[in-house]
Amino acid sequence: MKPSFPLRWRILCHVVLNVLMVIGVMLALLYFEFQAGPDSLLLAPTDTRLRALTERLTTALGEGPASERDQILRQVGGEYGVELGLYIESGEYVAGALTNLPSEVREWFRPRRMREDKQKGSRPLFSMTTPKKKGGKKKGPVHEIHMHADSSGYWFVSRLPITALDTPDMPFGTLIIRTPSILFNPQLFDLRPWVFSIVLLGTVTFTCWAPFIRGLTRSVQEMKAGAEMISCGHFDVQLPASRTDEIGQLCEALNRMANQLNGFVYGQKRFLGDIAHELSAPIARVQANMGILEERVPKPLGNYVDGVASEVNHMSHLVDDLLQFSRASLAADAPKLETVNIADLATQVKEREATGGADVRLVEGGELNVRANSQGLFRALSNIVRNALRYAGQDGPVLIGARIEDGHVLLAVSDHGPGIPEDALDRVFAPFYRVEISRSRLSGGVGLGMAIVRSCVESSGGTVWCTNRQPRGLEVTIRLPEASAEIPASASPHALA
Repeated sequence: MKPSFPLRWRILCHVVLNVLMVIGVMLALLYFEFQAGPDSLLLAPTDTRLRALTERLTTALGEGPASERDQILRQVGGEYGVELGLYIESGEYVAGALTNLPSEVREWFRPRRMREDKQKGSRPLFSMTTPKKKGGKKKGPVHEIHMHADSSGYWFVSRLPITALDTPDMPFGTLIIRTPSILFNPQLFDLRPWVFSIVLLGTVTFTCWAPFIRGLTRSVQEMKAGAEMISCGHFDVQLPASRTDEIGQLCEALNRMANQLNGFVYGQKRFLGDIAHELSAPIARVQANMGILEERVPKPLGNYVDGVASEVNHMSHLVDDLLQFSRASLAADAPKLETVNIADLATQVKEREATGGADVRLVEGGELNVRANSQGLFRALSNIVRNALRYAGQDGPVLIGARIEDGHVLLAVSDHGPGIPEDALDRVFAPFYRVEISRSRLSGGVGLGMAIVRSCVESSGGTVWCTNRQPRGLEVTIRLPEASAEIPASASPHALA
């Protein structure tokens, strides 16, 4: 059996893929049009917070005494959840907790021209420039921040104009910032807007697509269930055709097909029944005349007469099977359901079929009762037992057993014969089907016995199937609703005999 992937999940995957493709196109447009990549979007909140940190340190370090630099850096760093270090442009340590810097970070202490020669094409992660005043003058300094990431976390390098460093020839200091994480540092990056945006996007997408997907998959499931019922021979199925799109048109087409098939099958069964009924009287007269002929024909011609009589008897059995099949099929619409006891039913079937010393046993479940059409169930069980005795009676006893499962009674007939091929387990219930390897005209019927079984069982609202037993044997199982033992039992089905 091929693995199934539900349609609703397939559509949902396409929706998610479509949303991701739209986001990718928007990011590509931002990058090529504005030179803004995903990092610019993600680190925009960090830009704002680092700008506030650097401006705050510029003011605090510029106004405070040199002895308080370590305290100022520890205080501000604690508030932002980062470690800070202050250096002069030459790379000499001034204050702070960061004394051991990676070589990639120290590279930013080199003169700009040497640094640019070594790192051609490199640019800051982002540049934080204070907005200009009216007239073109800047309100404050330009802060250019570079970032480096390694196993210890994220390093940020920013130049600060701090005149209190006692280095008149180097008026700028270099602030080093290290944080173990950006995304999980609430002082540098706020996850809430992003989580809210993702949840909002998912909610909007689900709200827009869920009704469509639910309606589409529900219609497809209804059509699947209807098609399965049609494949099982229930042509009276009617699918809801309320939709006005192609799905609704398909439901209407399936309904028309089911109605036409129902008419064809009903006509075929009615035709078979009429033919069998019309043939019954002529065959009966032929059999009567053959009986007279057998008494008067000379002995040298007796073999010929016996051959004709055998053919007429075979034709009579065929017509009788056709009549039973037609009646069981045409009467399946309004059966009379009664309570049938398993033990009584098995006893009556044994009395009718187990002739000549045949071994038929009821092994379990005799106390159970089923709700069924008594005559149809008797005919079905009789056909099953007759087939088991015919093809496997010499291999061992035929066993009848019943058990309860999920509120239903499973009535099983099993034998010890060779079984049938696996690919024929379902086809044995088709009219006129025979397993040619082991069944011929001399040893079997015309292939209507199991078809009659299915029609009789389905007329009682049950199902029937067969399986091969291990190591040998065939088991035919009838599933019927369980009936309460207090309900009066049905009349004896011997009226069929």
